[in-house]
Amino acid sequence: MENIHPLVPFLYFLFVAAAAMFALHPVLVAAQFAAASFWSVRFQGWKAYRKRIPWILVAAAVTTVGNMILSHDGEMVLWYALGNAITVEAMLYGLTMGIVLVTVLLWISVAGNVLTMDKILALSGRIFPSLTLTISTMLRYLPLLKRRYRVIRQAQNAMGRGVDGNGTSLPGRIRQRSKEFSILISWSLEHAIDTADSMESRGYGSRRRSSFVIYRFRSRDGMHLAMIVLLGIIALAAALLPGMKAYYYPTLWLPPLSWQCMVCYGGYLGLLLYPAVIEAQGGKRWTS
Repeated sequence: MENIHPLVPFLYFLFVAAAAMFALHPVLVAAQFAAASFWSVRFQGWKAYRKRIPWILVAAAVTTVGNMILSHDGEMVLWYALGNAITVEAMLYGLTMGIVLVTVLLWISVAGNVLTMDKILALSGRIFPSLTLTISTMLRYLPLLKRRYRVIRQAQNAMGRGVDGNGTSLPGRIRQRSKEFSILISWSLEHAIDTADSMESRGYGSRRRSSFVIYRFRSRDGMHLAMIVLLGIIALAAALLPGMKAYYYPTLWLPPLSWQCMVCYGGYLGLLLYPAVIEAQGGKRWTS
């Protein structure tokens, strides 16, 4: 199965995240949230999205209530609390910012599922080889240290030195954990020295190294890239141009509908739906 070049989804998520952060028009915010939710379910499954629903509601509620408490601007007053006005505009702005925050986090989550580590390394390996090697090594060590610590604890328990059982005093648990941590550090340092010797014996650092990338930039990728850049620029125009912006203070104001707005909103919607075009091309998922 052919692969989409990683640059295509990278730029896509860059544009949609930027558009989500800057667009405060209620219709665009709702469209962004709907698209982010749809692609989250599409790429990660309904079960994973269902687990996010509680924190989505909590984030929206916290930002809404927080803005109503902190901001007292606006003309439509709901009630007064401790002499401060609680306004409809503050409530709407807080709710909008909460949805924007949740939407950006959803896009980041989907991007993490689509842009796997091998794709990220393929994008940055030739530009920042040393930094890429450092990051990949760090990311490898996180699960590796966890597995090694589990092995150490199992070995200590098998020798009767573990602290998983009852009756061990607090000073004894601290000494045992310190010993296990010392073993883990010694093991990791020894492995790091072996790795460094192995890399030196293979000539690492003696000259500019070559890199192997399984992804090839094809004409199809160029077409997708051009469309994403075009739609992304239009979407950012819809989010940033003064005539397209929505204002919440002192009262809610939405820009009048014009042909310029229609073009920008159409490009914005096209950007949100563009992954469907990529998937429809030959029935191939761009996560492959």
